[in-house]
Amino acid sequence: MTEPLSAPLETRVARLEALDDIRALQMAYVRFCDGGFPPDRIDELFTPECVWDGGDLLGRHAGHAELRTHFADVATRLEWSLHYIVSGDIEVADDLASAGSTWYLWQPLTINGTAAWHMGRYREQHELTRAGWRISELVLTVDSFTPFDRGWVAQRFMPLG
Repeated sequence: MTEPLSAPLETRVARLEALDDIRALQMAYVRFCDGGFPPDRIDELFTPECVWDGGDLLGRHAGHAELRTHFADVATRLEWSLHYIVSGDIEVADDLASAGSTWYLWQPLTINGTAAWHMGRYREQHELTRAGWRISELVLTVDSFTPFDRGWVAQRFMPLG
């Protein structure tokens, strides 16, 4: 939400700082993902009671323990990835302690020895904690997960097992 110019300067600055901090949080998440999925680093970005939900294709994982297990497994199958996060939209709540965001994902990757494209959309909820902004819920809608050589027209989804 954009603060009206009549809002106190402190409130307007706090909102701008929140936007910047949440963008930095998102970039830290994708850097860790592209850097080998270190489970103990990724879980630092999430609240303890977090939910990471990749739907039927990637599964739902709740809490730090499940998150670490998930990313440790992903690291064994994903040899390389490069997350392009674009068109982020962040909405900071009036309380300045919670926020929601959406991001588009375009990701070339190598999984189980196969070059692939992954396209999707992130919808996230964020909470301001004593440690700073953290992700409390991440929902990834997978629009396509396709082999590079086939493309999404010929094969929109590939088996990941």
